[in-house]
Amino acid sequence: DGMAITVAGSVVQFLSYEGTFSALDGAANGITSIDIGISETSAAVGSSLQLTGSPNTAVKPVITSTNAVTITNYTAFSYQITASNSPVSFNASGLPNGLSINTSNGLISGAPAVTPGVYTIGLSAINSAGEGTQNLTLTLLKNPGAPTITSSTNAIAYLRSAFNFTATANPAATAWTFAGLPSGLTNSGATLSGIPTSAGTFNVAITATNSLGNDSQSLSLTVVDPVITLSTNSIAGLSATVGKEGSIQAYMISGSNLTSNITVTAPTDFRISEDGVNFTNNPITLAPSDGVLSDKMLFVSLATNAPAGARSGTMTHAGGGALSQNLPVVGTVIQPVLSLSTNSLAGFSTRVGVASGTQSYTLSGTDLTGGITVTPPAGFELSTDNTTFSESLLLIPGAGRLGSTTIFVRISSAVSEGALTGTILHEGGDAVSQNLSVSGAVVQPLITLSANSLSAFNANLGSASAAQT
Repeated sequence: DGMAITVAGSVVQFLSYEGTFSALDGAANGITSIDIGISETSAAVGSSLQLTGSPNTAVKPVITSTNAVTITNYTAFSYQITASNSPVSFNASGLPNGLSINTSNGLISGAPAVTPGVYTIGLSAINSAGEGTQNLTLTLLKNPGAPTITSSTNAIAYLRSAFNFTATANPAATAWTFAGLPSGLTNSGATLSGIPTSAGTFNVAITATNSLGNDSQSLSLTVVDPVITLSTNSIAGLSATVGKEGSIQAYMISGSNLTSNITVTAPTDFRISEDGVNFTNNPITLAPSDGVLSDKMLFVSLATNAPAGARSGTMTHAGGGALSQNLPVVGTVIQPVLSLSTNSLAGFSTRVGVASGTQSYTLSGTDLTGGITVTPPAGFELSTDNTTFSESLLLIPGAGRLGSTTIFVRISSAVSEGALTGTILHEGGDAVSQNLSVSGAVVQPLITLSANSLSAFNANLGSASAAQT
């Protein structure tokens, strides 16, 4: 058994004998009894157990001060804990940094210096009867003199390109921190700069501070990778004849996240065009729109001034903050060639009305693009079979090759008397023209007399006359 002694509704003592127990209801609900250390015997009815002494009539404090206040950060503040029933000491838990309590008189004071927000502070007032508690809801407002970050919450940077971002605050901040930066970027005060080396989206925590507080903001920083894309990784098989337009090949270029124009440069001996008609040896510039270069067709060919032989080089595509893209190009420039077995024929001779005897030479060619015309000077004629002669010949190569061909030359029978000189011209097939000099003469047979008459001849019959010369 047990009993609870109360004063003004507060339990002064909760006593039991033959053990302890916890009350389940009444004023002592939840309190464990104090065993007085005796047990019941066979005492007669009417006997009782007694506890003698003076009762403790003290009652634990009840806090009466307000349970909610609103104050400004970094501003002097005081709060007095008040309670009934004569507390002798006080306490407070969960005080923000900058505030403290005088446990003797219950005065909380100071200037809070923490992040604005709502704080729950546990208050207690203590006397001999126990402890009275209450929670104080402290709403801490931002000091109007503290900085508020006003700069953008989003920014875009480009891989391998210089980046600069300056945070702003009002009122002004005296110190800045940036946390969670991508590699390659650092801050100096409010300015974030550098060349980012990794792509992605980074949540950068920015904090601005002055003597009256701070402000934080998350900057979503997206680092993108500018890219140039080509439709092929090489071009081969271009061909041209020296000094002539050659074959053309095309490819596509595109780009994304570009920061500036793209410059396309053809190597020596090659040309580039945007329309397949107007070619240039100079670099061309391609301008993206909002960082995007849509599929653009470019054309490449060998330059008309490229020398004969195998030609190769690299088309470069650079700019826009992207990694440069190189495109190997290969081609061949051919030089058609005509070859003569000799460069002159001389000593042709005949008389008027009679063709001269023939002389011959051979003509051959390689890499020819068309027929070869052989034209002699006036007074000479040509033949490939030494039978049928004409004033010119047209020789047709096979697959660009003219095999060794014998050409016969003579003075025409229709030539008048006199000396003849000139050049046989060999041209065509885009080859360099070849000349062969010829010379000869046509004579007129002539009988010359020392007198145009002789005196009368006299002779006797049977005898010869005297001779005259």
